[in-house]
Formats: sequence, C-alpha cells, structure tokens
Amino acid sequence: MQQVSISHVGLFVHDLALMLDYYTKVLGFIVTDEVPGRMCFLSRNLEEHHQVALFTGRTADTPQVQQLSFRLDTLEEVREVHRRLVEGGTKDMKCVSHGIAWSIYFPDPEGNRLEYFTDTEWYVKQPCADPVDFTLPADEIYRLSEARNREHEDFQPLQQWRDRFNEKLKQKMAESL
Repeated sequence: MQQVSISHVGLFVHDLALMLDYYTKVLGFIVTDEVPGRMCFLSRNLEEHHQVALFTGRTADTPQVQQLSFRLDTLEEVREVHRRLVEGGTKDMKCVSHGIAWSIYFPDPEGNRLEYFTDTEWYVKQPCADPVDFTLPADEIYRLSEARNREHEDFQPLQQWRDRFNEKLKQKMAESL
C-alpha cells in the first residue's frame, strides 16, 4: 500500500464572498486561483497550490464537505490506485489532469467524494480538468499531459509559479506584523 497524506479539503459554501473574506483576512490564506462567484482555491503553504477549495452551491440538503483529497508520491502510485479501484468494482470514477496534478475522483460506499492524486511539475490556471487514461503507461500519460498543458496560455514550470506565490506569502506575512 502506498503512503498517503491528506492534502486539501473542498467545501460547499452558502456565501462565497463571506467565506473568501474570512479565509483571507482572518485566517491569512492567499487566493491562488478562482472563478469569481463560483469557486476559489486558497493556500498558506508554498508546497500546496491549495489547502482549501471553496465552491458555491451549498443548500440545506448539501453536505458541507465537497471532497477529501489524498496525495500520493508518484504517477505510478495513482495508476496503481486506479487499477485497484477498477478491480474492486468502483463506479463513477473521474480521471483527470488538472495540469498541476493527475487525479482520480470517486465515491466511497456511502457516496463521500474522494480524490487520490499526485502533483505534476507544471502550473496551469485552475480549474482545469483534461481527461486522462490511467491504463496508459506513465511515460505516455506524462507526454500527453505536458503537450495539453503547453496549450494553456498560463502554462509555466511549477517552480516559477512557486517563486511568485512565495513573494505573495512574504508580503502577506509582512503585512500581518
């Protein structure tokens, strides 16, 4: 079994503007990407594009937790999880490249949405969800993903994005002193 770590959580919210204001001004998170009025991605960690993802659409009947996401170390490990899920009869899997990560989304037996993913070495503005076939060899997935990602106008190496984000983190920390 692969080692996994909890990476981020997605939350459905009633009032995105209120929650965004709270998470940025009170908790000190920085917006890393957003679709204004629909969703936003927040982080306080240079290694994490997002630690919290906020999504509109929460109603009285909607659960608050939109998904729980687990990080794996390699694309091969994601492919292995995919193989086990297929062999275990898991239905409703969604396999995507987000540009910044390769992900598998699926429901657990009670319908809770889970994600297993590994990071790529690229940045692409979010949201991005290109289909990916995890039955292909890892080197082929990598090649196809890189080619698709380079088509995005905001494509850049992950380290370049992290350098810019690090400057935002430093500025935010200086403002809070």
